[in-house]
Amino acid sequence: MSGRKRSLETISFEVAMTTAALLALLLIIAPSLVVLIVSFTSGFSLKFPPPGYSTRWYVELWDAWQLHFAVRKSFVVALWATALSGVLIMATVALMAVMERFTGLSRRLTS
Repeated sequence: MSGRKRSLETISFEVAMTTAALLALLLIIAPSLVVLIVSFTSGFSLKFPPPGYSTRWYVELWDAWQLHFAVRKSFVVALWATALSGVLIMATVALMAVMERFTGLSRRLTS
């Protein structure tokens, strides 16, 4: 630090903000951790705590043809969206470059 003393107000504000941030982080991460733990259950329904642990549901998910179909379609849509946005961005940049060249030329002619 710079050697000067921090006031009680500054310290209490930092403590309050750090506590609020940690609490928010806990509220965001905790449900995901519970779902991750419960996803390894050996039962037919979700129970917490799980009666046993198994990778059965992950095997079922891996074997689902619907998932493979959805991933393939999502990948194709993502590729097309990327290509289209690239073309639109390049066209916009090219148009801006051409407009600047002509407006810059007209400014030089009138000056």
